[in-house]
Amino acid sequence: MPLPWLVLSYALGCHTGIKGSYSPVAASSNVIVLLTDDIGIDKTSVYGEHPSAATPHIDALAATGVLFRHAYAHPTCSPSRAALLTGRQPTRHGLGRWIEAWEEPYGLPDDELTIPELLRLAPDPWTSIALGKWHLTGFEPDAPNTAPLDNGFDEHMGTLANPLEAIDDSHYPRTYTNWEKSVAGSVSWMTTYMTVDTFDDAVATIGSIPEPFFLYVASNAAHTPIQDPPAHLLHAPLPKNPTEYEQHTAMIQVLDDQIGRFLDAIPTDVRERTTIIYASDNGTANEVDVIQAPWNPDRAKETVYEGGVRVPLIITGPLVDRPGSECNALVSLVDILPTVAEIAGVPVDSLVVPSGEYAGSPLVLDGYSLLPYLGDPNAPSQHPYVFAEQFFPNGVDESALDWRNRMLRTPDWKIVRNETSDGKGGMIASHEFFRMVDGALDEGEDLLLNGSLDGAEQKAYDTLMAAMDDQVKVLTYGQAPP
Repeated sequence: MPLPWLVLSYALGCHTGIKGSYSPVAASSNVIVLLTDDIGIDKTSVYGEHPSAATPHIDALAATGVLFRHAYAHPTCSPSRAALLTGRQPTRHGLGRWIEAWEEPYGLPDDELTIPELLRLAPDPWTSIALGKWHLTGFEPDAPNTAPLDNGFDEHMGTLANPLEAIDDSHYPRTYTNWEKSVAGSVSWMTTYMTVDTFDDAVATIGSIPEPFFLYVASNAAHTPIQDPPAHLLHAPLPKNPTEYEQHTAMIQVLDDQIGRFLDAIPTDVRERTTIIYASDNGTANEVDVIQAPWNPDRAKETVYEGGVRVPLIITGPLVDRPGSECNALVSLVDILPTVAEIAGVPVDSLVVPSGEYAGSPLVLDGYSLLPYLGDPNAPSQHPYVFAEQFFPNGVDESALDWRNRMLRTPDWKIVRNETSDGKGGMIASHEFFRMVDGALDEGEDLLLNGSLDGAEQKAYDTLMAAMDDQVKVLTYGQAPP
């Protein structure tokens, strides 16, 4: 069985945290994470990648902040949320695919250190509140309703899973206006439009939350079910029989409006002390006509292709030196925990495993602080490559996997490894290899289909294959990343 906490990196001289010198930020800073669901760069207008829903309030964050052009998540929601909150890749914590709440008991392990738990180590006491979607636990008895509180948050108000999943199985149909809300583990049924309710809670919270604070606002939009929002929330009426594309666009319009309402509610002096991080958990969902040409629905959510794992990421706030900048460095959702740690004045090299068999061992992270890019958006990538993966079923038992997909990308090249079980506890692997062209919508054609690679391609392929093998060893045996 893999030893996800076994730290070989110290003997090998590897790092476990932020590269370079450590310089804590004033502890009076606050952090807000705005996480949306199934909204890729093709649905975020400031990225200019595709005709999409207008997102003026999200775009406004980029106008005052730094837009990350090459940010990566994982193919589905639960692994990405775990990566964001722990700074660690799926193989380490075992969440490789979204959690089917009533069908699997596996959730985020108790011995994972989350952002709110990390903030308890800060020089000043932080308040941590989670609003909206959790989706890091199932509904089985050993994954309780209070999971957000058990993972360090002082409060949680929102859904424990996707909109169509509920602990109380008596209410149908389940929609954005008929859904189950959890408040500190106590559930009840709501008829307020779900996106509005999440931001009602955010507006109420921002007026009373003590500083410094970490506010995690995770919207369900625009996850399925794709439906008409209430007419009074729309800028213009939908057609009588709208397409899913039109409904999805309307859901994003309402979401963007609610983000704007929340941002307007932040007191000016608080906003001046607050770093705001906007991201999505994966690429756009591959519903019937939500993704339109020239984007490829076969390379969207639930895949490790660009449309599935490349996501919007924008950071704004007092630490941004060049508002309106773009950063081309390779970054990942695992970088958010180290970023918050540096803002809070918690050295990541001091972190240890909080509980379990390896309690007290140095905590191995896979991310780096993003603060250097807020000072200089042209700073070189700290990651030599970015990595994403998905696997089924959830858990850390490698011998039990049915399948797994992984990708590793440098600025110029990308390799995809697809694995299926051989029925004997091992995996059978196949590969795809791509030349990454700046400005292209996706990877293009698999170069391995041509039958042979030229000299430069072969060298790059061999390098990425070796890097993929090294990454797998790092994750499986608990080492720190290169």
